[in-house]
Parts: sequence; structure tokens; C-alpha cells
Amino acid sequence: MKTDFIKYALVVLVGALACRASDAKPAPEYRAKQIAFEQIPHLFNDQKKSFLYSGGLAEQILSAMEVSISSDDNPHSISRELVMFSGCRKESCDEKSVAIVDLRVNRTVGVGIRHFSCVDDCEPYATVDYYMFRYSESDRTYTKIPEFLETWGARVGYSKKRLHYCSVALGVAVCN
Repeated sequence: MKTDFIKYALVVLVGALACRASDAKPAPEYRAKQIAFEQIPHLFNDQKKSFLYSGGLAEQILSAMEVSISSDDNPHSISRELVMFSGCRKESCDEKSVAIVDLRVNRTVGVGIRHFSCVDDCEPYATVDYYMFRYSESDRTYTKIPEFLETWGARVGYSKKRLHYCSVALGVAVCN
């Protein structure tokens, strides 16, 4: 009888703890990942590219950060308000992407994708494309974003890079 009561008490205690854990808010760094995964499809809307495969740019960027293989990939603070995280594609970890989120305003402010150009055959060297987002004409607060993206690019390696500046209006990015 006493053991039944102890088992019952443990079940109730574990259940209560599980309910409290599900109510908990994610750590700020992981909240950045949620923000980016929600915003990237809207930012790139229906833009098409053939980086990893022919299709939507947002889908390719997100698929290239599906897997985290090192602690450098996990969300981490790079300044007081900026969080960066990255990952690689499940099918090919040579293809990678990165995102930077400003937690002060809950906005994705930069992304990058490392890919190989493939037409008939894939080129043996990687290209990185960086996208910087500006949300208003007066938005000059993100001057360090190219440097942070470039640090990531140097870590993952590339032969060629392209930097795209994007103006964001109504949640959709228009990039050069």
C-alpha cells in the first residue's frame, strides 16, 4: 500500500513538472531560431533560386540549416541583442546556411547560404550568398552584420561570395 502511494505521488509530481516545463518560454537564443524560421519564408516570399536545387530561396535556406553539427551552429549571442545560428543540409553537409536575429526588435537581419553551382556538373568550389535586411530608410543599426556573416563564411569556407542588400516593406524583402 505504501509503495502504491509513493508510485502515485511520483506520477503526480512528474506530471506537474512536465506541465510546468511545457509552459516555460524558450531561452532567448532559441527564440531567435523560431523568429528566423517564421520570418524567412515571408521575407523571400516567392523568390526562386537554383542554389541547392531549383525552387524557393527561403525553402533552400531553411533546408540548409536543418542539422547542427557543432557547438558553433547552435544559437549564440554575438552582441547584446544579436543572436546567430547555422546548420547544414541533411542530404549534404557541405551546403550550409546561417541566420542573424535582432532580439531587441524580433527581426531577422541577415542570412547566408553556402552552395555549389551545378548546371551540368557541380563546381568544385563553394559560393556564399549573404542577404542583409533593412527595414526602413533610417535603419543603419546593422553595420556589423556583414562582418558577422563574413566570419561565418570564413569558418565554413568558400571561393566566391556575393552580398545582397535587401529593403523590407510589408514583411517582404526586395534584394539587389
